[in-house]
Amino acid sequence: ATVRGVRARNEEGRWRIREMHVELAPEVDEEYGRQLERCVEIFENFCIVSQSVRQGIPI
Repeated sequence: ATVRGVRARNEEGRWRIREMHVELAPEVDEEYGRQLERCVEIFENFCIVSQSVRQGIPI
């Protein structure tokens, strides 16, 4: 996986992480290509991290 963060200043001028870009590059045998496509289609809805961050994690 490759993760790239984008930082920007908030309204008070303080640095914050504005965006995160994650690229997953799984390597699977060709025979499992269709299963991988299906996994990618449904991944985001079931990804604990993506959904937690998107909805906000209270601190």
